[in-house]
Formats: sequence, C-alpha cells, structure tokens
Amino acid sequence: MGDILDAIQGIYDFLVSGSYTFVQEIFAQITLWIMVWYFKAKAAALVFLWGVGQAMLDQLNISGLINQYWGQLDSGFLGFITRYKIPEALNLVLNAHLTKFLWRMMA
Repeated sequence: MGDILDAIQGIYDFLVSGSYTFVQEIFAQITLWIMVWYFKAKAAALVFLWGVGQAMLDQLNISGLINQYWGQLDSGFLGFITRYKIPEALNLVLNAHLTKFLWRMMA
C-alpha cells in the first residue's frame, strides 16, 4: 500500500511542481528550433537574392553606362567631381539602394 501511495505522491509532485517547468522547457526548445530555422531560411534567401541582384546588375549594365557617360564628361568637371570623391559616393548610394531592394524582397 505504501508503494501505491508513493507512486501517487510522485505523480502529484510532478504535476504540481515539475510539469510547469517541463512544459516551459519544451516551449523554450521549440521556440529555439523555430528561431534557428528562421535565421537559416533568411540566410538562404539572402544568398539567393544576392545572386538575383548580381544578375540584375549584369542585365541592366549600370557599370557600363556609368563608364560610358563618365568618359563623355569635360575634363575640368571630371577633375572637380573626382577631387570631392563623387564617384565613391555614387557607388555607395547605388549599393545601398540595391541592398535595400534585396532586403525588401526578402522581408
């Protein structure tokens, strides 16, 4: 009879004090798995979208157009904008817009 009462008491103790912790740990582990999967999916999407962005740049031939029009500029004006590093600024702006476009596609 004592064994039965010990078993019932063990079940009662698990339900009263151990079940909340058990359920909490299960939900924490599930949440962790979901977050890891989410970030792995984001990383895979980013790799894919980077390929898409490179293909877009190749198809649009932006660098070719920039070089074409860059060569047509007056030498004085070209010296002025080169001195103030306008080409580097344009490169940063174009890269920022492409990155923003890719992040919006991913979200």
